[in-house]
Amino acid sequence: MRVAIACAAVLALALGACAGGAASSSEGRRSDSGQDAALVDALADTAPEAPLADITIDTRNTPSPDGTIDSTVDSNGDDANADSSVDGLAGADGSLDSTIDLATPDLACAPGQTRPCYSGPSGTAGVGACQMGTESCQQGQWGPCSGEVTPSAEVCNWQDDSCDGTVDNDTTCYYATRTALTLPSGASRVAFVDAMRGAAIGASSAWFTLNGGSTWQAATKPSSQTLRAVTAQPDGVVVAVGDGGTVLLSPDGGRTYSSIAVPTAARLNGVSFASGALVAVGDGGVIIRSTDGGATYTSVTPPTVQSLHAISGRGATSAYMLAVGAGGAILRSTNSGASFASVTSGTSATLRAVGYYSSWAIAVGDGGAAVRSTDSGASFSSVNLGTTAALHSALVPGGETLIAGGASTLWVSADGGATFQSRPAAASGSVTHLALRSPTALVAIHSGGGGHVAEGPVRFLDKSESVTLRAVAFSNASSSTQTALAVGSSGRLLRSTDGGATFNPVSVPTQTTLYAVSYSGTIAVAVGNSGTIIRSTDSGLTFAVVASGTTSTLYGVSVSGSTVVVVGSSGTILRSTNSGQTFGAVTSGTSSTLYAVTMKGSTALATGASGTILRSTNTGQSFAAVTSGVTNTLYGAYLYSATGAALAVGSSGRIVQSTNGGSSWATVTSGVTNTLYAVAIDFSTAVAVGSSGTVLRATSQGSSWSAVTAPSSTTLYGVFRRYGAADYVIVGASNTTMRSTDYGATFALTSFPYVTLYDAAAAGSALLLCGSSAFMARTLNASAFTYPDSTMPSTIYSAAESGSTLVAVGSSGAIARSTDGGVMWASVTSPTTSTLYAVAQASSGVFVAVGSSGAIVRSSNSGASFSAATSGVTATLRGVDCSSSTCVAAGSSGTLLRSTNGGSSWSPLTSGVTSTLYAVAFVDAANVVVVGSSGTILHSSNGGASFSAATSPSTSTYYGLLLLGQGRVLALDSLGRSVASADSGVRWTPHSPAIGTALYGGGQSGNVKMLVGAQAARASYIEP
Repeated sequence: MRVAIACAAVLALALGACAGGAASSSEGRRSDSGQDAALVDALADTAPEAPLADITIDTRNTPSPDGTIDSTVDSNGDDANADSSVDGLAGADGSLDSTIDLATPDLACAPGQTRPCYSGPSGTAGVGACQMGTESCQQGQWGPCSGEVTPSAEVCNWQDDSCDGTVDNDTTCYYATRTALTLPSGASRVAFVDAMRGAAIGASSAWFTLNGGSTWQAATKPSSQTLRAVTAQPDGVVVAVGDGGTVLLSPDGGRTYSSIAVPTAARLNGVSFASGALVAVGDGGVIIRSTDGGATYTSVTPPTVQSLHAISGRGATSAYMLAVGAGGAILRSTNSGASFASVTSGTSATLRAVGYYSSWAIAVGDGGAAVRSTDSGASFSSVNLGTTAALHSALVPGGETLIAGGASTLWVSADGGATFQSRPAAASGSVTHLALRSPTALVAIHSGGGGHVAEGPVRFLDKSESVTLRAVAFSNASSSTQTALAVGSSGRLLRSTDGGATFNPVSVPTQTTLYAVSYSGTIAVAVGNSGTIIRSTDSGLTFAVVASGTTSTLYGVSVSGSTVVVVGSSGTILRSTNSGQTFGAVTSGTSSTLYAVTMKGSTALATGASGTILRSTNTGQSFAAVTSGVTNTLYGAYLYSATGAALAVGSSGRIVQSTNGGSSWATVTSGVTNTLYAVAIDFSTAVAVGSSGTVLRATSQGSSWSAVTAPSSTTLYGVFRRYGAADYVIVGASNTTMRSTDYGATFALTSFPYVTLYDAAAAGSALLLCGSSAFMARTLNASAFTYPDSTMPSTIYSAAESGSTLVAVGSSGAIARSTDGGVMWASVTSPTTSTLYAVAQASSGVFVAVGSSGAIVRSSNSGASFSAATSGVTATLRGVDCSSSTCVAAGSSGTLLRSTNGGSSWSPLTSGVTSTLYAVAFVDAANVVVVGSSGTILHSSNGGASFSAATSPSTSTYYGLLLLGQGRVLALDSLGRSVASADSGVRWTPHSPAIGTALYGGGQSGNVKMLVGAQAARASYIEP
């Protein structure tokens, strides 16, 4: 527009400001009419009232043809002179008329123009969360970049914030989600037996929980002394220690405690389990140790008189321990606390807490002191956490994760302590104690009262199922039997039908640790924690619970004909004369814990703590004490002949021998100091086993012994010989099974029953795991399992839920059905003999299963019966999933099929690939993901009507998919890794490191999420 202003006195000023300054003044480039009007008003305010000339200001955003501001460019932009002078000073009317053009000659863009923009590092746009923005032309220049997302620090949000191609990799995402934990008033320490059972102590009180800490109940305990520390074992044993040498022992998860006499009156500040031992530390450098589960203690000579404040074992099966205390003291044991040596800490500050696992350790204390070890506690280096506050707690949950707590803060490292991140605590007050409720759930207690549970994302419970096997037995009835039974932790019972060369799991009606098993003929009896007795009448194929009448822990059992004798804690002896159907108590005459019982003919021997040996000559009706000549705990005993050889073995390598059926005993030199847990004899040969892989052999029924090289250094708990044959079988910690076929001269590891887990499916409020060897396991919390009878003949490949009904499918067309959330199962007649690899729920009550040779079977009555459907293909179908009536099936050679009527009829789809496709998942009704070999990932956004290839971050085979809601998907591969999509399967990024064994599937039920795979691999997933 043009504005004419009468201007006389300021003509020169106006021309100078407008003409001479137009190129450099930002005001001269503006085209906003409001700003132009303001300029005009300002000029008008300075002009005299009598007009001497007219000045025309052209505010169009258009340059003059010659690039100058002249006086003759009119409203249409023409300039006849096209020069740089200000002409036209003498107009036709004699007046001074000047037209000034304020447009700029150096414009970068045109009005309304836009373009993409990005200010982040090259190569990051379009990666992860990073995206380009848009900038618009403003007054001839490009404006700010709007909408762009550039790299930022990683946070636990299921996104690649740093835009480096990997989700949540640059931050310690462990323990990202926090929830309040209800604690009893005054509770200062907690220890969890498992994810549901836990014990808490504080001052003179104690409590227990059966639901993960949601509610607590008062425990029964005899002492009023202040309690300082508590520890728990997976078998339910809890030990609390405190002032005045107080030691309390609970065999039932912290519900009831009894006082234990110990050789000190000093205040005890810390307690921890190690392999085969329990160790407590306290003021004045006091160390006491138990090798019988906390029942009796001996003093250990300390290398310091400094007060010790905490102790930690390296792991349940490790003999390594660390204790810390005043003056920066660190003590280290490599023999389960039998002796300690001082380690240089590099600090003089009092150390209050220590965490220890594998090769990693962290100790913390006063003034923010923190030191760490990366070599199993052999040496330590200083860690700067950036605080001078007192630190009271430390923990190493597993892997390279180190955690320290104090000053209302948690410090977490995921790289062995090389770097730490601080996280504000979720409750008021300093963090005074840390414990694990499960491998993925961290419990913190605060000085201000209360506590919280912090949980992390993907954390592997274990690469493979870790079972401690406590005992093994062959039938005593015949040398021809090849059947052996082994028992152990978490109610695990294994059965071998090839003389111990291979074992397979058997479902039993208990989850408590089983310590002993014995059988004769077809009758087998196993015993364990809390008075547990289970019995089989079919050589260990199936078991039922038998009432024991006691809650004592039962450590030993012997079956001879129809007589069964059981022994346990506090001198417990039970006896049955009807093959274990019912039991009655027998007076033992001792309060010592009895760990073993052996019986031949009418003679029975029981051995236990403090060298106790009891003998019966009337098949266990009554027992009398026999002098053993030793005070060592005797863990194992074996009677070869009622009138001949008997052996008992125990702590410190002790072996005692009898040649008269146990009437008298003499000490025999073993040549070792390791604890011996079991012994067996056949003919003239005897074999004894113990801690650190100890195997001893005698060829004179136990008179002289020599060491045998064992193929494992784990603690060995059980040994048994096959009656009348050359075979010995040994079992122990960490899945160890080994066998000799030359009377114990040499041993070789045998096959532990690593079941392959193929699927994890919702089962009401539980999660159902299924796999090879007809394996089924059911869990409510990802750590405690029951093993239902599946009725399946062999491998179970998949399971699916519809309400409370579950359908499982497997090899040779097998189908099984449960209507109570997976507790009880019944076989269903199958219309095919083809192996069925996958099953899915379509609409309510409709199940569809697919398998080899193009087999598809369908049920419309909640799995009560199935009929065959025509697939139109002969390719093996590996995966199927449905959303209401729409289903997609996938298989070999890139085969894709689709049904829109709940699986009744199917049509082929073009996949565009020749890869074998293993898994299908409907993220929602529109988005479908299919994965397979060679890194194949296919995605559909139209309910499976068509698919296109998605960019995969791996070329490995993907076997399974896990949906986590809100468009989030995990694809699981042959190396045990996962890749993640947060947008319903469109884009994928690496998500977890490899665990070295394939993951085949996953499932979730409520908060329980799990990935499963080969070698019984289990991974618990907790969302950040």
